[in-house]
Amino acid sequence: MILPIGFVVSAAFVLGVALDGSGLFMPVFVFLAGCATLVFLWTEKRSVLVVSILCLVVMVAGSLRVHGQSSYPDADSALVYATSFTGKLLDVPQNYPSTTQGRLELEEPVKSRVWAQIPPYPQVKQGDLIGVQGRFVPNDQTAFRGASAQRDTVGVLHGDEVWLRGSQASALQRSRETVNREVRERLQTRIPEPAGAFATGVMLGDDGAMTEATRETFRVGGLTHMTAVSGVHVGVIAGVLLLLSRLGLVSRWWMLGLSIPLIWMFAYLVGMRPSVVRASLMLTLLVAAHFLGRPRDTLNAVGIAAAAMILIDPSFRNDIGFQLSVAATTGIALGVLLIGTQSHWHLVWVVPLAAQLATEPLILYHFGYYSLVSPFANILAAPFLAITMAMSILTVVASFASATLADALAFGTWVPAYAVVMIADASAGIPYLSGELRSISLASIWSAYAILLGSVAILFVYFPTEARGAEGDIELVHRV
Repeated sequence: MILPIGFVVSAAFVLGVALDGSGLFMPVFVFLAGCATLVFLWTEKRSVLVVSILCLVVMVAGSLRVHGQSSYPDADSALVYATSFTGKLLDVPQNYPSTTQGRLELEEPVKSRVWAQIPPYPQVKQGDLIGVQGRFVPNDQTAFRGASAQRDTVGVLHGDEVWLRGSQASALQRSRETVNREVRERLQTRIPEPAGAFATGVMLGDDGAMTEATRETFRVGGLTHMTAVSGVHVGVIAGVLLLLSRLGLVSRWWMLGLSIPLIWMFAYLVGMRPSVVRASLMLTLLVAAHFLGRPRDTLNAVGIAAAAMILIDPSFRNDIGFQLSVAATTGIALGVLLIGTQSHWHLVWVVPLAAQLATEPLILYHFGYYSLVSPFANILAAPFLAITMAMSILTVVASFASATLADALAFGTWVPAYAVVMIADASAGIPYLSGELRSISLASIWSAYAILLGSVAILFVYFPTEARGAEGDIELVHRV
């Protein structure tokens, strides 16, 4: 089976970006050039030569785009010795019971960008100007793992005390905060815990209301991604819109005009995190292709979306959520291609297994833990996730019209949400299927992905499958 040209070229650009500065660019470049030459001599097809040259040129372009830009910038020495800091929160912060985390643009003692871990009170919001008393740890002392190295941050600021100095939030950012607060209150006042906290996390991508114990069971069970807004959450919205169009309830041109703005409105509501931007950009391409009668190709969409984001802002490549999102979506799309025209029921096991295999090396490197039970937990929990998302939206909308109706729908939200929590608890309780592994190096990650890609290539060559037809609406939700 031949992979789509858009994906191949985009992947070459992303590979060039990833290899720059690693010391592996030239060996990989020479190896790929040699492989391309052998394939051309074997097939004698001019198209193979043209595509190979194009990919090698794009690979060089990707390397040049980020050349000289350190993935983990060095910190100013003034930060190491400082104990008092002042800066503005750049993004929607992640609020937890014991800490608040987010990127902070420092103004004092020197202009710099850090990842801040500060006390949860007073509660801070995007755009707030805050003062922090604490200590700074540069990247070279944080092992580049977890949330400690994200999008051009030079290290981690551990705050012991925080105080508000004002707000520089825009009117749009303040409106988003108001909407988020309303949604959170309308869900959590109607849905008992811990299901209410999970439903809120699914709706807004904010698991801050979940207890430490519940978050730990989700981590051990490999279900943490369910409260990190990404393709599935955005895909539910697109899938509903596509279904309405297919049923003929609304003309496709009206749906085209409504769906794309709604996708981006939701993306802004949940904070425009890189994984959400990737999913929204990808869905925009797929939805536009659907309504314009063009073929929909998930691999093309994810490749173009990832390459475009890095081309515009190379710092996206350092975001862990972005890395996991792209890896999972690519793995799922390749897995679906490999099963060919098999029944849609195969998606039940292909989707979680492919996503797990594609993301596991990154999870091991960044977070240092593994979960062998994750694929099975995801198979059981995935249907409940989409139902929870849809019912949460209906509950919030109904709360503006009728409290009684909203309470009834809230019960319909509680059932699937509580089912996911129970699956997470049961999965985390299985011994020997999860644990920590702290010694994974970057070279091991490259080796793991080389083995995975080689295995996929062999499967494509020796087990050719027929091309799938048009994707169904449910399948589209899984594959973004």
